Amino acid sequence: GMTRAVNPSKLTRRSSVKGTQAFMPPEALDVPPRYNEKLDVFSFGNCITTTLTHEWPNPSHPTAYDKGRAILRTEFERRRRQIDLLSAREEELFLSLIKRCLEGDATIRPSSAEIVSEVKQIESTLQSTEPSATSQVQQAMSQLSLERQQKTQLQQQLDEERQQHQTQLAQFESDVSRLQNEIVTATSEKEALQTHIQLHEDKVGSTQPSKMKMYRFNTKCIRTISDGEKRKFYIMSVNKNGFLAVADQLNNCICLFDSNGTLGTVFQVKKNGKMETFYTGIEFTTKNNIAIADCCSKRILIYTIKGEHIRTIVAKSETYGVAVNKRGIYFCEAKRKCVSVYSEEGEFQFEFGTAGSGHGQFVEPVSVAFGPDGLLYVVDASDHTIQVFTELGTFVRQFKVEIGQPDEICISNNGHVLISFPYSNEIGIFSVDGQLLHKIAFQSTPESVRLNEKGEIMLPDGENSILVYRVYWNF
Repeated sequence: GMTRAVNPSKLTRRSSVKGTQAFMPPEALDVPPRYNEKLDVFSFGNCITTTLTHEWPNPSHPTAYDKGRAILRTEFERRRRQIDLLSAREEELFLSLIKRCLEGDATIRPSSAEIVSEVKQIESTLQSTEPSATSQVQQAMSQLSLERQQKTQLQQQLDEERQQHQTQLAQFESDVSRLQNEIVTATSEKEALQTHIQLHEDKVGSTQPSKMKMYRFNTKCIRTISDGEKRKFYIMSVNKNGFLAVADQLNNCICLFDSNGTLGTVFQVKKNGKMETFYTGIEFTTKNNIAIADCCSKRILIYTIKGEHIRTIVAKSETYGVAVNKRGIYFCEAKRKCVSVYSEEGEFQFEFGTAGSGHGQFVEPVSVAFGPDGLLYVVDASDHTIQVFTELGTFVRQFKVEIGQPDEICISNNGHVLISFPYSNEIGIFSVDGQLLHKIAFQSTPESVRLNEKGEIMLPDGENSILVYRVYWNF
């Protein structure tokens, strides 16, 4: 204690008090201060009180006043506020020892040996009457271990139930998706059969040979769209707002024009290594992006209208033509004799078609387009055939074209089929059952044909202009 730390023989009248004042007895304040074993006994009494109450010693003033009379408080009474915080059990065990240790007269305080003996008696009493701290800790640990085990078992049970629910939910969603697809398929096939039956009835019910319906057509170009640069416009697409996306084969770029014919964004198309790009299809997607068929690289490139590359769909053979609906992106693979379908996110959906000349078979599929009825029209160039399918690839009907080898195709809002014939510089207008309604001859090669929101025919001239012709649909 402090007695060992201080040499009493070296203390003088000017020596300062050594130790923590709140724990020190009165003799530590004498002049000179007196340090001996009993000083540490006094401090021990304060330590017991502080340990039990968790309160720092704060003795009151030594003198109290009662009706003008000064009363000297004992050291024990000076600490009465702290002593009163003791519980009944703590007072029973420790109060006597605390009171004797806090005696103001050092000679009355117990010796260190007496304190050790009395503390051992208190310890013995506690062991015989109260469970040990170790036992309490063991019991608490045992209880905690049991609770953890129960929690683990409960968590495992919850995980198993959650897994079962997730499995059931996945099965339910799969069933719902399957039923929805079956409904869509049945609806599409129903509509296709109804159309086919109607066409058949129209043919059977007609007693007179059908006559070609003629259109008043202004053979003069009503306007051209160009930015004046040297280009080679090859294929194009028009969205519902009249915006044009045109592929410039010469400069390997895509040019976007607004509905007034003003050039906006121009962006380069990403090459596949050293391979040259050759555009065979372009279309606006349902998310207003642009899907581009690059035949030589066997891929479909998707860009934003700002020219930012989003992703590349890698096909198994050369790609021709692009058509888009809510189900995905449709394009021809001429070498594989099929139509492939991918989502706009680039995931393969399905494909249909095999080699041959029968229904659902192709010799050289080169172009695709959706009609207003939701049916998909596929141009088989070498077989001179237009085949019509549901969006799921179910064959509906077909018709032959006898005026040349067909190439690009588009469908008007009133259901008429426009087909380009580049080898004869013509565009043919057909009914949905394949009846030729009109032919239009051009000086330039109509590699691509589209209709804008006004029903005007638009086609690239193979150089730097888009030619716009007006059709007066009088039916």
